[in-house]
Amino acid sequence: MHYEFRKSAIENEKRYTCEADRLVIVDLKTEEPVSILYENIKKVNLEYFTKRYMADTFLCHIYSSTNKKITLNSHHYNSFASFENRKENYVPFIKELHNKLAERDIVFSKGMSKGLYWFQIIGFTLLGLAAFAVGILVGFPQGIFVILGTVLLLSLLRNHFKFNKPGNYNPRDLPKEMLP
Repeated sequence: MHYEFRKSAIENEKRYTCEADRLVIVDLKTEEPVSILYENIKKVNLEYFTKRYMADTFLCHIYSSTNKKITLNSHHYNSFASFENRKENYVPFIKELHNKLAERDIVFSKGMSKGLYWFQIIGFTLLGLAAFAVGILVGFPQGIFVILGTVLLLSLLRNHFKFNKPGNYNPRDLPKEMLP
C-alpha cells in the first residue's frame, strides 16, 4: 500500500510505501528511495492542523531512533493557496502503517505535548480576557467589535484544542477525531 503527496512548493511529491519490514519513501522527481526500518521507529504522533488554505488537515509524525522526523499530511499541495484533500488515500495508508507497527515497542501519541497544550489554553484565555476588558473600557460602538472579534477567535480555536488534546492511543484502535 502506498500514499503520495506533496507537502509544499519547495518539496517534490513523494510516494510512501508500507513494506513488510520498512517504510520506503521515494521522491517522484528524482526517483531516489529512502528506507526506514520499522524497528527504527520510536514514536508516531497524530495531530490536527488548520490554516487559512488548509482547513481540517491531519498529520502523522513519524520519529526514528536517529531523530529523523517524517510528516505525512492529509492534504496535497497543488499550487499557491491550493491544496487537495487526499483523505481517501491517507486514511487507509495510516491504518496500514499502524497495523505494521502495532506489535513493536513504539509510543503512539496524539495531539500536542501537555506543556504546549496547557500553555496555549492559558495564553489564549488570558488574551481573550484582556481583549474583552479592552472592549468594555473602549465602550460602544468600537468596543463591541473587539468583543465580537475575541468571541469569534476563541470559537475558531475550539476545534484546535478539542482535536489536539494530548494523550496516547492503541494503534489497533485509531482515535476517530485524529483521522479525516
